[in-house]
Amino acid sequence: MGRSLFSVCHRTAAAILSTVALACGAPLLAQGADDGQPIELASLDIPGGFALPPREVEAANDTGLIPAPGADATGPGQARMSAELDRQLRWKKARSLEIVFQALNLVDGVQTISCLRSGMCSESNPLFGRNPSTAKIVGVKAAGGLVHLLGTRYLFKRNSRYLKTFQIGSIAIQGGVVAWNTQFMF
Repeated sequence: MGRSLFSVCHRTAAAILSTVALACGAPLLAQGADDGQPIELASLDIPGGFALPPREVEAANDTGLIPAPGADATGPGQARMSAELDRQLRWKKARSLEIVFQALNLVDGVQTISCLRSGMCSESNPLFGRNPSTAKIVGVKAAGGLVHLLGTRYLFKRNSRYLKTFQIGSIAIQGGVVAWNTQFMF
């Protein structure tokens, strides 16, 4: 039991760190499925300068979005497939940044509830008031998370150039709040 719990915690931490590193543009390493050896994801280049892990390359090949080696990669059908692959990859990046924001939003809520229950601090966010209930904190954080998700989806569907700015700005602000709250936790 303890070993499987450790494995779950290890995988969860690795997933969070990978998401943060991906959001920051750092080169990532993945563990190979067959031999367990690490592979650099950037070495799995696909058209457009993106990189995918092996399972996703196989899935893209199965859907016909990436032409088979030696196949004709020109024509209107290929342009449509390339545009669809580009859209899928852009959503994957946007989703990764959204996950980072939502995780920070959750941590902020937990920090706030914990600090208020301990009596070591009072809330300074005017949306909550000085001593909000746990239900109010959860409700406002959930509503804020939903509004952020809807904003991300709206900007993505409009193919807006402001999507990344919106997401990175939100992460920077929420990350700053979490860092500020940390001083009251220890």
